[in-house]
Parts: sequence; C-alpha cells; structure tokens
Amino acid sequence: MASIGPVTAQAATEYKIHSTVVPTHYTIPALVDAIRSLQKKGEITKEPLHGAVAAVSVGIYQGVPVLDLDYAEDSDCDTDMNVVMNDGGGFIEVQGTAEGHAFRRDEMDQMLALAEKGIGELVAAQRAALAL
Repeated sequence: MASIGPVTAQAATEYKIHSTVVPTHYTIPALVDAIRSLQKKGEITKEPLHGAVAAVSVGIYQGVPVLDLDYAEDSDCDTDMNVVMNDGGGFIEVQGTAEGHAFRRDEMDQMLALAEKGIGELVAAQRAALAL
C-alpha cells in the first residue's frame, strides 16, 4: 500500500495496514518519486499508477454557463453542478442543484461539456506534473 506521507502511514498502521511506499513530503509528486525509487530497486514490479480522476464545478451564472465558479458566482448562481470524471471520459459523480431557476436539458448539456473540457485540462496537468 502507498501512503501520501508519514502521518497517513501511521494512521494506516493503527488499523494494521502496512504502507510499503511512504514519501517524506505530503505531495503527489513526492509519492510518485517514492514509487519510482522502489521500482528502480525492484521492490515494486507492477505499475501501481493507472488512470486519473479530476473534479470541477460548473454552473449557470447570470444566464451564462461558467466553469470553476468562484465564491461570488457560486453563492449567486442559478444552477450549481459538481462533476467528477476519470481519464477515460466516464462519469464518477454528477450532482446538480437548481438554486435560482430549474435548469433545462440544453443548459445541463452545456455545463457537462464545460466540465468535460475542464477535467480534460486537469488530467493533462496531472500527467505533466507527474511525468506520466
């Protein structure tokens, strides 16, 4: 098992779960570095990193579909939607709330298209940051 850092590894130990990979820093790049180090030593033989997941908020603010609502937009939007997808384009979660007026199917399609675009950009940034 991999833990994001020593505190997480300690918590896992309390539940009798041993962490094989424990980076010294609490970051995803540090976790990837720790995994790569163990792979070079031959201690990990299978690739443990597969797939990516990202999430965004979208909404209808003053009649316009918006990606990544800021606080002011979120607190005054007509519709607020959270979308989580994997790198294969599959939906993990879609949760939308009509806060001002009920949203129509075409508005939902616009929000989902914006979410898909934003999540695609996040997944690309994740891969670049992790050199995957």
